[in-house]
Amino acid sequence: MNWHRKYKDNRTYGDKLADKVAAIMGSWKFIIAQTVVVVLWMILNIIGIVYEWDKYPFILLNLLFSTQAAYAAPIIMMSQNRQSEKDRLRAESDYKTNKRAKLEIEQLIKSLDRIELEKLDKILELVSLHRLVEGIYETLDGKFILRVNSKTISQHDTVEEAKEAHNNYYRNQENDEGI
Repeated sequence: MNWHRKYKDNRTYGDKLADKVAAIMGSWKFIIAQTVVVVLWMILNIIGIVYEWDKYPFILLNLLFSTQAAYAAPIIMMSQNRQSEKDRLRAESDYKTNKRAKLEIEQLIKSLDRIELEKLDKILELVSLHRLVEGIYETLDGKFILRVNSKTISQHDTVEEAKEAHNNYYRNQENDEGI
């Protein structure tokens, strides 16, 4: 189950209502609407076109703001607490995802290393076989000769001796070249 669904499934009606109220009270529409209401309230009470129900210093208006603040603060705090829980669930999910991805990447690296080593072993084997096939020939009289670059290097009675001479020859060549 992903973190978002887990978060959504655990919310009560009160949680959803608090989130909506906090979203509305934290919007520019609400701030502008409240500013318009306050300005109209003050103008109507100062001019007195309509009965002055809340004369200056607007005690009723202050009471309404205090009541609004008394209810808004805990509602906003509840919403913030749920947001913190949501962020915690998201961070936990991200951590688990990153941990799984790290393990997969490590496995891929190991697999690529293994494949690379297998390729290198295969290349070395092919080079060795190429040298062997290129270098050892059986003569008509049953002897084995080692040839490199069309030059006869040595002659042997068995193929094993020829192979050994072949390996020694290339080992010496590699040592001379500093390989």
